[in-house]
Amino acid sequence: AENAEMVFAIVAAAEKCKAPVIIQTTPSTLRYLPPACFAGIAEAAAKKASVPVALHLDHGDSLELVRACLEAGYTSVMLDGSRLPLEENASVTAQAVQLAQSFGACCEGELGAIGGKEDSLQVQADGYTDPDQAAQFAALSGVDSLAVAIGTAHGIYQTAPKLDLGRIPLLEAKTGLPLVLHGASGLSDMV
Repeated sequence: AENAEMVFAIVAAAEKCKAPVIIQTTPSTLRYLPPACFAGIAEAAAKKASVPVALHLDHGDSLELVRACLEAGYTSVMLDGSRLPLEENASVTAQAVQLAQSFGACCEGELGAIGGKEDSLQVQADGYTDPDQAAQFAALSGVDSLAVAIGTAHGIYQTAPKLDLGRIPLLEAKTGLPLVLHGASGLSDMV
């Protein structure tokens, strides 16, 4: 979500579908509307909602932003260190996990290059998440969920993606974590 109108529209749609909803913000959105403001808008919408509403920081780009979101009342955060070497990514993500736990929130991490345009970043996918590296990352970071690269991409697909669906059960077995597929919107029309 990028503004109050979107938050209330998302919650109204969730109520119509009688489904819980996760509203997420990105670092770019939070540069012009601070986390406390967004959390206040989401809280106002959630109070009137007949379905559960969660607030998530997507692709958090710093521990400072993760902390600000948690202090504002976000129920879930993501620290995206996927551009870092594995051990450095795991280390900074572990710090985000500790912060999230201290606020009773969940923390998502990312391993592998999920291509496409996410927020203000353009990422070239350079491979799929390796199951053995995912197991190592999960053990080192302590994340609650893991965003993985299986061939999806953020944004609009220009060509049909080459998905490695067989990688999903391998990743799940190696990590024991819920897996998050970023860039999955629109796949049903293409796969």
